[in-house]
Amino acid sequence: MVYIRPTQIVLMLVSIATWAGAGCSQPSGGDADAGAQDGGGLPSNRIFHAKGPFERLELPPGALRLRRLFPTASAPGERFPGCLWASPLLHGTGPAAVVVAAESGGTIAGLDPETGRARFRVQLPAGKDEDPFAMATPVFVGDQLVVAYHTVDPPAGESPGAHSHHPSDPRRRQLAAVVDLAGRRMNPAYPPLELRAEVLGHGRPPRVPFLASNSLARGALVHATPRGDPDGRVYVTYGNAQDLQPWHGWVFELSLGAWRARGAGAAISSVLVTTPERECGPPGSSGSRTRICGGGLWSPSGPLLVPDAKEGYALILSPGNGQLDLSRRDYANTLMRVRPGLDFDPACHAEACARFDPDEPSPACVASCRDLFVPRLLPGQAPPRPANGLCDGLTLFQCWERMDYVGGSTPARVLLPSGRAVLAYPTKDGHVYLVDEAQLGTLHDRAQAVEICGAPGDKCLWGWAGMIVTQPAVAASLAEPLLLVPTFMPDATHPAGVVAFAVVEHDGRPRLERRWEAPPFHTEAARQRFRRHPSRLRLARVGPSHEEVGFLVETGEPGQKGRLLAVRAADGAILADVPLAGPGVRFSLPLVRDDVVYVGSCDSDSGPSHLEAYRVERLAAAAAPAPAPAQAQ
Repeated sequence: MVYIRPTQIVLMLVSIATWAGAGCSQPSGGDADAGAQDGGGLPSNRIFHAKGPFERLELPPGALRLRRLFPTASAPGERFPGCLWASPLLHGTGPAAVVVAAESGGTIAGLDPETGRARFRVQLPAGKDEDPFAMATPVFVGDQLVVAYHTVDPPAGESPGAHSHHPSDPRRRQLAAVVDLAGRRMNPAYPPLELRAEVLGHGRPPRVPFLASNSLARGALVHATPRGDPDGRVYVTYGNAQDLQPWHGWVFELSLGAWRARGAGAAISSVLVTTPERECGPPGSSGSRTRICGGGLWSPSGPLLVPDAKEGYALILSPGNGQLDLSRRDYANTLMRVRPGLDFDPACHAEACARFDPDEPSPACVASCRDLFVPRLLPGQAPPRPANGLCDGLTLFQCWERMDYVGGSTPARVLLPSGRAVLAYPTKDGHVYLVDEAQLGTLHDRAQAVEICGAPGDKCLWGWAGMIVTQPAVAASLAEPLLLVPTFMPDATHPAGVVAFAVVEHDGRPRLERRWEAPPFHTEAARQRFRRHPSRLRLARVGPSHEEVGFLVETGEPGQKGRLLAVRAADGAILADVPLAGPGVRFSLPLVRDDVVYVGSCDSDSGPSHLEAYRVERLAAAAAPAPAPAQAQ
């Protein structure tokens, strides 16, 4: 094995010839729970929350009717033993179209869009004594589906097969494979591969290995085509199931052309690690509230793909908590612009950054960086001050360390009428940053979406969870670009829900201006709803008027029903609020096709699970009510 510079990689990968081949199986039986709505498609009068019952939201004129297609008594759909962590995807058009469900137990199923029944199933390959486990949303490359997953031990005393596993179950190997959706089988032109790598970093010994046991692919895979590479490359990102040392953020770049032409041994074209550190504290210890190593790339929505004048595209990575030190090439708690080949240079001014302070980075240093954004306060802004006093007297980064706040979200790209592009980046502490795309070191604005969780006499239920883990949706059909940010609040005091910011330019400077909340933050519903991580929000034009509407799931606890909400982008009016057949899935992105909304639902983090579908009907042509005034923050 050859070892080279930290900006490059050393990698190994192995074609696994002994893996069992995958095939198709017959559709299984479905869930018989119809969960039917009343004749008007409206929810029942009361729903239940962890802290007790509360009234359903009142719907305005122009409300949508959402009629469940499946699971119902007549169309039960499919049940899977594992959880549907991956977002549902659509493949094909017309009668041949299928909704692709990637289940954590390794099943890739093509479901009928009207009935939810499986037209085909393909099982991901694993070793003879292993079960496959998948969380990351796969990516299409034409009719091929590239999947990243890992293997785990079968339950004690059980033979390998379709089992339920938890994301924190010990991982044995990290894998990638390609499913031929047209042929409904694993594609033999892309031999399955095991991902392995080592880089040169800091410490003794200086080699930093990629550990399958301390890595987990949660972020959606991304496919892009560099100039001169018609097959393109797929990017797989890794964090850990928990912040257990040693863990880092890893990116693998897979060359599809080399994979097909020369086999699995040539598939990995480059690797990047966000914190190339060897000394990460005692193995197995928690690093969630320290800044050692870390920088996991665990945002479920994966990297953001943006245009690049030189290379054609670039990736925006959002490493989570961990070590930030430019002198050691540690980039936790930042945004990184990485181009094809993954040879990263933050392009910061060397003199300004010579004495880098991880607790309070120099404004001159971080503003000078072309391809790195370091979050910071604007003049006159104070660091977060939680009610529990844990951040009293601390800087922003010291508070984030104490609270396990910052990463977990993917930014959204906003193209302004002037032609300038900005990135809207939300952080776990309830704020949204507006960053210049051309010069990532330039911070245009920082706005608070929700308060810090917890209040006197009302302890935050999950102090580590934060209040935002999502990728904002951008409504571009309105007079001004509008940013829709789902938030949540694990206490009983503060409001939460979807918060909308207009991205405007004043005197040439982009700014965030609050427009509305759903539910409005002055209402009691905003203090009862959105107490848990919701799904992401999908914008779509639906109904006869083709209004832009956002669909998202307010997830329920195991044993509870989640809620599917439809929010009008123009004013935040909640047009539908209907119960799911199950709890929903946090972080997942709903799919919308032909006025039908598809969402996954998991009975628990281990499963079982099913897909649900709702048809959007009867958009009444009534005047929209005036939006409620925004609550001052």
